[in-house]
Amino acid sequence: MKKIILLLSLFIFAGSAFAQEADVMEFVDSKKIFKNDTTGWKKGGYFGLNGNSVGLSNWAAGGQQSVSIGALADVFAIYSNGRGTWENYGKFGYGAISLTDGNEGFQKNEDNVDILSKYGYKIVPKRSIAGLVQLQTQIFQGYDPENLEGPYISNAFAPAFGLLSFGLDYKPKKHLSLYVSPATGKFTIVGDERLSDAGAYGVDSGSMFRTEIGAYFKMMYQKDVMKNINLQSRLDLFANYETIDKVDLNWENTLNMKVNKYISAFVFVHLRYDHDIDTKPDDVANNKNIGIQRNIQFKYVIGVGLAYKIGDVL
Repeated sequence: MKKIILLLSLFIFAGSAFAQEADVMEFVDSKKIFKNDTTGWKKGGYFGLNGNSVGLSNWAAGGQQSVSIGALADVFAIYSNGRGTWENYGKFGYGAISLTDGNEGFQKNEDNVDILSKYGYKIVPKRSIAGLVQLQTQIFQGYDPENLEGPYISNAFAPAFGLLSFGLDYKPKKHLSLYVSPATGKFTIVGDERLSDAGAYGVDSGSMFRTEIGAYFKMMYQKDVMKNINLQSRLDLFANYETIDKVDLNWENTLNMKVNKYISAFVFVHLRYDHDIDTKPDDVANNKNIGIQRNIQFKYVIGVGLAYKIGDVL
C-alpha cells in the first residue's frame, strides 16, 4: 500500500508541476519564446582511467595484495531547435581486479553500458510531450564472487533491460528533468541460451524475453554543486500494472571531484531493486536460497585517476 501511495504521489506531483503557472502563460507570447529557443547541437563528454595496487611483504597485520584497473566514459549529444529537443546520453564503464596472492587472474567488478535517447516537444516553456528509449546491458561474462570456478551467471545481453516510453517531461531548471509516463514498456532480455533455460533474471524458462507494461517516473539531475565538484543523479521507478504494488527502483549517483586538468576523484553509488530478479542462485545441495531471493542490490565505487573532459558543458 505504501508503494501505491508513493507512485500516486509522484503522478500527482508531476501533474501539478505541469499545471503550475498556467495562468501566467496566458499573458506570455509563447511563439516568441519558442522561436528564440534555438541552440543547435551541444556535445561533450567525460573520460576517466583509474587504477589501484596493494603490495604487502612480511606485513604482520595481514592483508590481501591486489591490482585493479577501471575505465569509464560519460558522453552526451543534445540538439535543440525551437520547440523540439533531442537528448542522447551514453555511459560506459569497465573495471577488473586481481588478487595477486591467488591464481584467479583478473575478474570484472564493473561492466556497464547505458544508452538513453529522449525527444521532447514543448507545449509550454519547461514542459514537453516526450518519448524515451533506453538500453542497459553489459559486454563480458560475470561470475559469482563466492564461486569463481563455477559457471558464469551473466553474459553479453544477459541480462539487458530496455524501456520504450511516452509521457510528459518537466524541466524547472536546466540541470533538472522530471519525466512521468503512464504508458511504458519494460523489456528484459536474456540473450544466452543456458541462462534463459534456467529462467534467470525473471524470464520464463526457455524464453529470452520478458515484457511488462506499467507506469514510469524518471528524475535526472546534474549540477556543479561546488567549484570543481559535479553531482549526477538518476532515479528510475517502474510499476508493472499487473503487480502495481511492486515498484522497481534504479538509483545511480556520481560525484566527480576535479583536482586539476587531468586528475580527478569520483564516488559512484548504485541502488537497485527489481521484484522479478533472484539475487542469489539456488543452492539445492545445502537447501539454501531456494526460490526467488528479492533484495536491494547495492554497489559503490571510489576512484582516483586520470580524467579528461571534451566539448560543451551541460
